[in-house]
Amino acid sequence: MTSEPNSETIELSFPASARFIRLSRLTAATLAAEMGFDVEGADDLRIALDELVTVLVEGDHGALVTLCFRLDDRRLEVSGSCEQSWPDEAEPSDLLEAILAATTDEHEVSSAPRPRSFAFAKYRRSTQANAPTNRGSLA
Repeated sequence: MTSEPNSETIELSFPASARFIRLSRLTAATLAAEMGFDVEGADDLRIALDELVTVLVEGDHGALVTLCFRLDDRRLEVSGSCEQSWPDEAEPSDLLEAILAATTDEHEVSSAPRPRSFAFAKYRRSTQANAPTNRGSLA
């Protein structure tokens, strides 16, 4: 994903604990409203982010989670990372992939052991016609 010329970036960092997941949802909901997303688009953002941040904080290991929200006229891009390694059994699941395919226009989840990371983009409905046709991949 690349930033658009007229984009803004907001960063949010918090300890990798389930009790802070709501911060990511509130941030996504606020930015979606600011950008004029419809209710379905805002819900999709919150669902995708909730699932992905839940994976980052799995194990309540206390490492730092960093989220980056990039907004432009057409879409909201969200990337997240945590320096904690993925547990051996914590490969992104088929269920997570299905949820992301249904709620994002582009996405990727790193399978590298460190850092845990993800990125996704959601286009505003009025710009859906401009969304990439390779839904599900950032490549």
